[in-house]
Amino acid sequence: MGYFLVALSAVTVFAIAAFTVGRESRRLDMTQPNPIIDVDDSVVWIADRLAPEAQARLSHEEVRTIVHWQLDHFSQMGVAPSARPADLSLKADSPLDDDPAVIGDVDSLAFVLTRAEQGDYDINADDANAVLELHVAYLQEHGAITPAQNAGD
Repeated sequence: MGYFLVALSAVTVFAIAAFTVGRESRRLDMTQPNPIIDVDDSVVWIADRLAPEAQARLSHEEVRTIVHWQLDHFSQMGVAPSARPADLSLKADSPLDDDPAVIGDVDSLAFVLTRAEQGDYDINADDANAVLELHVAYLQEHGAITPAQNAGD
């Protein structure tokens, strides 16, 4: 009789565990993974794709600075965390706001150029714009943001 109770207990524990694992697996399958963006990886990715002229003018550190400024701008717009960890999650439809946020290229460029001027950086608008566009492309490629939809769509 004792072996029967032990076996029945083992089967019951296994059934509960299998049910719980199965339920959580289905729940996780239905949720969108939260992308993790590595700033260092994005800087290398962007720098490798810049035009040769821009590569000659911008160091990796300047690209990193522009990326951080854009992330600061995103934070001020309410679509990114305000902290700047090495890895961060960024969503255009961030839980910080119920409505998807739209940030225009001109807004980010103006923000970056203002910061460059305040910090006495020698970054021209074309180079900054190229970095910003590549940063957005990087974020889109890694699933952190989605492209803006046209109003007519």
